[in-house]
Amino acid sequence: MKRLLARTKQNDRRRFQVSDQNQDGGLDKDELMTFLWAEEFPQMHDTLALEFVEDMDRDGDSAVSYKEFTVSKSGIKDGYGAKQVFKKFDKDADGNLSLEEMKQWVLSPVYERTKQKVEGVLRELDRNKDGKLSRIEINPKVIRKQLMDSDEPITHDEF
Repeated sequence: MKRLLARTKQNDRRRFQVSDQNQDGGLDKDELMTFLWAEEFPQMHDTLALEFVEDMDRDGDSAVSYKEFTVSKSGIKDGYGAKQVFKKFDKDADGNLSLEEMKQWVLSPVYERTKQKVEGVLRELDRNKDGKLSRIEINPKVIRKQLMDSDEPITHDEF
């Protein structure tokens, strides 16, 4: 329990430091969003991956072996699916997930969710089915609804 509390405090301190972009010792609204929803902000991705590596790395080699990947609470239960996932992200096939490989694994759900939303917008708006949206095909109301789930007006000049 003490180890978990110490790890949580360490992670929170690290996230706070990275989130505090202007280094004023406090988090404004945007910095707080970064702190709370780290997976949505690229500047936090290395921090998230490092947290997972530290949680899963039992032998202290700064990488995650298949065994560590499957016995950790943060990992996946051993089995065929776990082996396939591990193999997919072990890009250099060295039997360990490096920090960069862990980052890809940790962020894959965020990427997949975004990719699915973008593909949905493309399917709906790409009238000529060329796989691209022209200025004429772009409908800001549909994009806002599908990508952002928001009624706030889009203020980008390109729309």
